[in-house]
Amino acid sequence: MRIDRLTTTLAAMALLVLVAFQPTTAQAAEQAEGEGWEVLFDGTNTDAFRGWKRDTFPTHGWVIQDGTLHIQANAKAGDIVTKKKYGDFDLRFEWKVSPGANSGVIYRCNEYDDVRLSFMSGPEYQVLDDDKHINGKHPTTTAASLYSHYAPSDKKNLKPVGEWNTGRVVVKDGKVEHWLNGEIVVAYDLNSAEFKQLSAKTHYSQWTHFAKDSVGHIAFQDHNNDVWFRDIKIKPLDDKASPTSDTVADDHWRTLFDGSSTEHFRGLNREAFPQTNWSIQDGALYHDEKWGGGDIITKKQYGSFDLRWEWKIAEGGNSGVKYFVGENGDAKNIYALGPEYQLLDDDKHKDGLIKKHRTGDLYDLIEANDKKKVMPVGEWNTSRILVQGNHVEHWLNGEKVVAYELESDAFKALVDKSKYRNNAQFAKTRPGFIAFQDHGDKVWFREVRIRELPEKQAE
Repeated sequence: MRIDRLTTTLAAMALLVLVAFQPTTAQAAEQAEGEGWEVLFDGTNTDAFRGWKRDTFPTHGWVIQDGTLHIQANAKAGDIVTKKKYGDFDLRFEWKVSPGANSGVIYRCNEYDDVRLSFMSGPEYQVLDDDKHINGKHPTTTAASLYSHYAPSDKKNLKPVGEWNTGRVVVKDGKVEHWLNGEIVVAYDLNSAEFKQLSAKTHYSQWTHFAKDSVGHIAFQDHNNDVWFRDIKIKPLDDKASPTSDTVADDHWRTLFDGSSTEHFRGLNREAFPQTNWSIQDGALYHDEKWGGGDIITKKQYGSFDLRWEWKIAEGGNSGVKYFVGENGDAKNIYALGPEYQLLDDDKHKDGLIKKHRTGDLYDLIEANDKKKVMPVGEWNTSRILVQGNHVEHWLNGEKVVAYELESDAFKALVDKSKYRNNAQFAKTRPGFIAFQDHGDKVWFREVRIRELPEKQAE
């Protein structure tokens, strides 16, 4: 009995000593950094990440939950990416999924104009419930695979759904390893003919940037399922890591409207956002069919820029996006003045009968070309205004439909023949505000983002 009590006492004391010397999360992070590791997620903050093609972390969907980074099902929050870019690296993370869930970790991905989602530009370490998701039936799309390319080896030991797996991706001199729970399960060469031939036989063949870059972001995928990540850290294995993508002008997008906040806008000639007629509806910035709210403008002014947004309009509707907008300080003047990218139901609105007054046109000045294709009323269109120096372009659903030179004699001649001919300030406010128009009709905007560009000739 005495021996048993002594043994129990000694065991308890040993446990207390062990617990006392266990490092806290902060201490573990500090130790990791001392060994060359960068802690991307320590259970307490998301400072190392931002949203894909956004300048901030998503305001919904991705949440910190009991020390984990949780992407919630059906949140439609989008992927998150590291603010920094990495070339060669050793990435470690833990993950678990809900029944039937799908996600992934994408590496060396970059936010090109023609790359809509992160996996279109970078290889993917698959995160999956192999038993209940349809991808589990195909070896090259199961957990830890190089998605659509290489299946994991027979060393793969996947934990049951709800339990934690340890993942690892190592990239060095073109050689890549996928690890799962302590075993290498995929190994391949990014530069090999075999890899390129495999890619050419998959849906990746349509994406020209896929696996072409030697540096890129690390992305964690939102696939509309409940998935958890924790203990994410990375060790650069070269000197290619960027300070942050925000230091690269061509890579820095500012999200003007993310579906939840109007903080980047205010009313024209007003300090606040309008309290009537403008609202957020199902993740879109919505203007109803009443007059009176007035045009809204960006709080910041822009000179050369690349503006992207999606929009749809109600039957018979009219609206527009104006740029190089100034203010006169008169709160009664609720209509912005500036070159206008016209938004219209071309078929049902009376302006649809007037050239230079239809969707995509530089309103009252230049008609969109024959590449123009508008989605049916009620469906979403994608639009773009590109300004670089004096060169301006209007894009609609992936096609350039208008191009002109702002200070050219040809442009001045067009203005002299237009409704703007008596306004000396037209198109002269640079930098200027960007305005979204109140035309008394129903119109919806979403995914509004902008990046500032240097004053040089457009590509």
